[in-house]
Amino acid sequence: MSTLDLLEPTTADVSRESQSYLRRILKYKVFIICLSMLLLGILFLVVASLLPAERLPSHLLRDIGIVLVTTGLVVFAADYMTRKDFIALLATELNPLRNDVTTLRQRMLGEMLPLRTDMTTLITKLLQEITPLRTEVPTLSTALDDIRKCISLGATMSVLGIKQIHKDRGCSDLLNKLWEAANGSEIKILGIVASGVNDPKMEDLIRQKLAQNCKLKILCLNPSSPFVEERAAEEGRSTEEMRKDISARIMGWKNFVESRIPEDMRSRVELKCHDLGTRYFLFITETLVVVGFYLGATRGANNTHIELEMKPDGVATAFVEYFDSLWKGGKVPSAA
Repeated sequence: MSTLDLLEPTTADVSRESQSYLRRILKYKVFIICLSMLLLGILFLVVASLLPAERLPSHLLRDIGIVLVTTGLVVFAADYMTRKDFIALLATELNPLRNDVTTLRQRMLGEMLPLRTDMTTLITKLLQEITPLRTEVPTLSTALDDIRKCISLGATMSVLGIKQIHKDRGCSDLLNKLWEAANGSEIKILGIVASGVNDPKMEDLIRQKLAQNCKLKILCLNPSSPFVEERAAEEGRSTEEMRKDISARIMGWKNFVESRIPEDMRSRVELKCHDLGTRYFLFITETLVVVGFYLGATRGANNTHIELEMKPDGVATAFVEYFDSLWKGGKVPSAA
């Protein structure tokens, strides 16, 4: 940009100057009108004096000039006196108000003085409280990082369908989950011995669910499976004892179906055995999967159980597919 461009007034500057001139003209409009009337009247009188005295235009211009001069003087005097009286009246009326405002201001300043003192004290105390907090910021930051990690972990668990973790099978409340199974749904149970599933309350509820057109698939470990010996050694039991427990559980299921289930509903209960080694106890409905683990010397019922919600991208579907694969290779147990 050149020096000439800087020196040239901008449109905004011109507009502001024009508005300033206009305000001045409006402020002194009465004075300007009176002055115009006086000058015009004097001009008419001068022109009338130059014309012949006996002619009509001379008399007319002289009369108009006298009227303009007289009117201009009268209006100017009236405006001056009225303006002066108005300013004096305004000053008289506003003086008490100014005094009241001054008094109010002084009173407010006096009342705010304790507040200012209190604010100063409060700020001082706040600074004293913040000082030790500065030393704790690293610890607080670490805690916030841990919270963020927990939130992230919770979000991941929710996406995977991990609903709850129970310390053992009793805390997983299988009875209530069986009760919540929808009418006409399919219920699947996988276990080695599956203790806790054949108590009287569970059997009564199974009969109710069969009456509601539910189907029950029970998959147990074959007592003759080589895995029985391996699992018995882990639990510190004899292989023969564990085979007897599994055989007794299978017979218990068969007797339950034959003696306590009406004949027209028995086809809705299927019982199979598999020979493959398994590390899971599974309780499956259409909405959830409860997974228990056979680990170490602890029996399955006393190990941790995880409750999974059925989700498209969740881990529950993997356990359902695992059950289905074992079910396809399973066999109906032979009669005792």
